[in-house]
Amino acid sequence: MWVLVLAYFVIFIQDVPKPLSELKTFYGKIGKMSFDSKSSLGTMIFILDNNSYKKISIYKDKKDIYNKVINKKVKIYTRSDKLLPDFIAQLEDMDGNIYIKYNFDTQIEKHNSLLKFNNFILFMIFFTIFLIFIVNRKDNKQSPPNPQKI
Repeated sequence: MWVLVLAYFVIFIQDVPKPLSELKTFYGKIGKMSFDSKSSLGTMIFILDNNSYKKISIYKDKKDIYNKVINKKVKIYTRSDKLLPDFIAQLEDMDGNIYIKYNFDTQIEKHNSLLKFNNFILFMIFFTIFLIFIVNRKDNKQSPPNPQKI
């Protein structure tokens, strides 16, 4: 039960989705990309305009999109949570062509559905604890001893 409660609170560490104007913005070129063979995630080395590097997490299914703009100057909007790494929210080149579009309304819907699901899980945990308490409750009255056993 404690593990489920802990998992419930870890989910709340995630930030509420922000509009595009409030996301972190980086300008630079996509450098090296590497993908984990066992998951759908990868890491991209993003070369910023001041020649420093930034690691950004990416999804393997969008590999073709990243290959289209590799070594081109792009603008990246990233969404980050308190504990999770930065992920690309929107990717566009300097001409204004958007390759990955950020949809704020969809992000809000996902967040709200996650909250509803978490509230349901929390309710089920407390309901189960309540049922266990009711089933295991004992009467405090002592029954008289059986006269035939004496």
